[in-house]
Amino acid sequence: MPSGRQLESVTVLIPRTLDQRILLTKCETGGLWLPTCQRNEEETLHTVAQNLLRKITGQDVGIKEVVKTNFLHFVNAPTAVNLIYLATPIKEISTCVPEAVWLSFEELEDRLKIVPSGILGLEPLHYVKKPPRWFVTFCAHGNSIVETCVEYIETEKVDSSQLTAPESLIKSAKFGKKEQALYFQEYMDFCLPSHYMSYEVFEKYMQFKGLKVDDNMTDFFRAFDLHKRKFLTFKEVLLGLAALEPSTQHGGMPAEMRCRYIFRFYDKNSDGHLQYDEFRHMVKDIRSFKNLSLDDESVEEDAVKSAKLFGAESKNKLPLGEFLQAVGQLKFRGTSVLFRLQHSSTTSLKLLEKPVENSSPMKDESMEPPSSKRLRPKDVRLYQELSSQKIKYDR
Repeated sequence: MPSGRQLESVTVLIPRTLDQRILLTKCETGGLWLPTCQRNEEETLHTVAQNLLRKITGQDVGIKEVVKTNFLHFVNAPTAVNLIYLATPIKEISTCVPEAVWLSFEELEDRLKIVPSGILGLEPLHYVKKPPRWFVTFCAHGNSIVETCVEYIETEKVDSSQLTAPESLIKSAKFGKKEQALYFQEYMDFCLPSHYMSYEVFEKYMQFKGLKVDDNMTDFFRAFDLHKRKFLTFKEVLLGLAALEPSTQHGGMPAEMRCRYIFRFYDKNSDGHLQYDEFRHMVKDIRSFKNLSLDDESVEEDAVKSAKLFGAESKNKLPLGEFLQAVGQLKFRGTSVLFRLQHSSTTSLKLLEKPVENSSPMKDESMEPPSSKRLRPKDVRLYQELSSQKIKYDR
């Protein structure tokens, strides 16, 4: 299993004010990202940033300040810390590494609208402010401290009737707090240094979960992408996996949630309706899972017959509401076999419960450190005090 998790790492934001662009390079986990490097035992974080700037730009570039400190907390693993340093703007780019890519705010926006975008996550867009004063605005914000940990989806309410639809889906999949914490760790192992999951990473992750490359991966991604951002959050991935879980019931609120995923899966143009060809594809898949004939005549006959269940107005353009109603009233059957993993996605979580090799050079790095070595509140304050100071040195 790939792991982008590093206990202490540095990211550098290199601006070019001449045309208001920032520098991105190819990240090891796939996609363009701000230059990032882990800290070795003999280095300070500031030294790592200086060396990384020199390696990427081929010149001595000044550091203005630390603009962001990220703490990423895990239940069963040590906290990971990432500092983002803002470099002084550079003019000469001929000495930069050949793989350097310079993108403006508008170019980033355009790239991020495409799937796949070739960019690891949405964060670079957040770091670049709209012209004309993007650089001045960014510098004025100073260092911000961000702490991230798993946000549990509640499943243990005494009155189960009070569960929301997402909560009922997670409960039906039997994703308790232990599983959610491990899923969060696994998610970050695939996504870091970004906290979002790109399509490229999603493809690798779902293959890790048992899907094949040719298993309509773009359709699965579209079904998971609840907010149509072209990037997934941890919560979106967790809910999507719960919908795919073989044991998740296909009745009540979990069934409605699953049907929404199924609808998005077949709604290829994301217009909120199933065209007849899209609906016919669904019918064909149901027949395939039931080992029924898949010749064109049989599929067409079944699709036409099923389409009539939704009424004449919905035959060529089936809206989500009509689809949910027909399935809920058992008029249209067979959807329970759709959108399922062959095996439970929890199987891979067992790997995280065992000692594994970590990307950090620390001793006993795969195990949870004793409480005396974890980052305590005073450690967070210390990071804040140190990194909030302006960094000055002679060039």
